Amino acid sequence: MAGILSRPGEESPPQPMPAEQAEPQAPEVDGEESNVSPEEQELYDKFVTRALDVIDEPKTMKAIIGRFKESDDPTATLAQLTVMIVERVVGAAEKAGQELDGAILLQGGTEILEIIADIATRSGAHDFSEEEMERATYQAVDLYRDNK
Repeated sequence: MAGILSRPGEESPPQPMPAEQAEPQAPEVDGEESNVSPEEQELYDKFVTRALDVIDEPKTMKAIIGRFKESDDPTATLAQLTVMIVERVVGAAEKAGQELDGAILLQGGTEILEIIADIATRSGAHDFSEEEMERATYQAVDLYRDNK
């Protein structure tokens, strides 16, 4: 989606997604792969893949990096960017008549948050601690809920 997160004048070079994050990962529970149906797994995979498609767009990637570099609160920025991407994917799914389960949104949103945090780290904008990641996750959940 061209311009989804861009601001005028941003010129940061796009960063390619790391190869290890190119494929969605199955949700895990307590370190073990969860027991989900093939249909649920397919919806999860599609959800994360669509989000990666949005994130990988050059203008979106530039905007993500730019937002982090300009941010005084990288944790809040991570939450906001995650929700923006999730809402974009959910909106497209709803237009296609596909309803997404809350578990898919939570697990997929968490993976998207981790991917965006990795982009911030690789760009040199911010290296998130575990505490910041947890705080950003809760902020993203609250922000998403408040937007509904």
